[in-house]
Amino acid sequence: MPPSSPGAGRQPLPPRPAPVEETVQFDQTQEITGGPKAPPQSRNPPPAPPPKPAPPEPAPPEPADETVQLKAVREPPETGTAQGAEPPPAPKRPRRIVFIDIVRAIAALWVFYGHVDILFLQEEVGPTWFTTAFNYFIGPPLHLGEEGIGAAAVPLFFLVSGFVITPIALKMGTGRFTLNRLMRLYPPLIVAVLIGAAAVAVGLHPLVLRSEPDVTLGNILTNITLVNFFQRPLGAFVGVGWTLAVELLFCLLLAAMLPLLRRWIWVAIAVEIEILLVLILLGNHFGGTFGVVASELPYLLIPVMGQAIWAGWNEKIHGWLAGFFLAICWGLYVWSSHLDLADDFVLRPAPLAFGLLIMLVGLGMENRLRQRAVWTWLSERSFSLYLMHAVVAFPVLRALVDVTPLWVTLLAGVAATAVAVELCYRFVERPSHNLARRFSGRPTRR
Repeated sequence: MPPSSPGAGRQPLPPRPAPVEETVQFDQTQEITGGPKAPPQSRNPPPAPPPKPAPPEPAPPEPADETVQLKAVREPPETGTAQGAEPPPAPKRPRRIVFIDIVRAIAALWVFYGHVDILFLQEEVGPTWFTTAFNYFIGPPLHLGEEGIGAAAVPLFFLVSGFVITPIALKMGTGRFTLNRLMRLYPPLIVAVLIGAAAVAVGLHPLVLRSEPDVTLGNILTNITLVNFFQRPLGAFVGVGWTLAVELLFCLLLAAMLPLLRRWIWVAIAVEIEILLVLILLGNHFGGTFGVVASELPYLLIPVMGQAIWAGWNEKIHGWLAGFFLAICWGLYVWSSHLDLADDFVLRPAPLAFGLLIMLVGLGMENRLRQRAVWTWLSERSFSLYLMHAVVAFPVLRALVDVTPLWVTLLAGVAATAVAVELCYRFVERPSHNLARRFSGRPTRR
């Protein structure tokens, strides 16, 4: 036999197994994805063992005082925000301050109750068991004077005005602010004056101040423009309108001080106090018509106090400086009550102290208060209630007191006032507010 050639007679080799690198790559992939390892495709040769994974890096040690730091700064719990993202901005205060709504509503009800009690029941009917018991625990202990709880409502209204109106004026500017205030003030006042004049014309008697004026065009115009409160003899179809004259004077003072108020709030408040002091001194010296005007100027110290509270509460000025302004205004108010000014507007320090205490405590509890629909509803109608009870409730009460039982008279007076308030708010006050917002570039409300 011929010798066999090299390689002759050999069996064919089995299929070559997959390269080792491929198997290793496969195993590495499984290691990365976390899935189970694939079995070897053949027994010969065995797959290479996967490389050992690198040991994990040790986590950085947690600081020992981290929990203490979190507790000390009271940080909120972390959310799903990615690491390194900017923290969310601090929550802003709501536009509506709950306490302001509450105090407006309660103050308007206090005025209503106080006038009905003092000027109707006690003067024309006689005290009732309820009013006697209520006044026993409220009026004399708090030294609120003969006007009872209603006396504290007027300082509260002035404090709230200074607190609320000041930031509005800063935002709007002099022209828009003046127009806005006039359009908010005068439409409801005009309606109230016309209702009061009509009641006097038909022989009914609204709540007047000092004397009931004759129904003439001149008297109606002076009542609408509030000039009547700077004239003598004093007479008004709307007895509560004298506070609106104070509000108007404060708005004019605020509008004049806006350029300075925008730059240095504390300087502007100091200048306002100095202006009022000089005018009060001049009125006390010269008397006459100037003295009549000066007799209302001490009341302007109260909305200036509201300004100082607003500036301190919003950290526009230091708290100690706000307290200093409050002390100065309080001292000037008490001092003015001893001057020989016109006695048509009696200055009562005790109701102011009570109202100031309510204002400071209420704002301090603002974070604990919750908005309620009833407070918002009453607050929005407080101005209409303030005006309408004088020209609607009193004519109804005085017309029915001699022909119906007292409880029917009181119920009819309250019901008539409620209807008049709702009509005035819906068809006079709210449209005038929307018109004022439109002219001042703010969104209207429905």
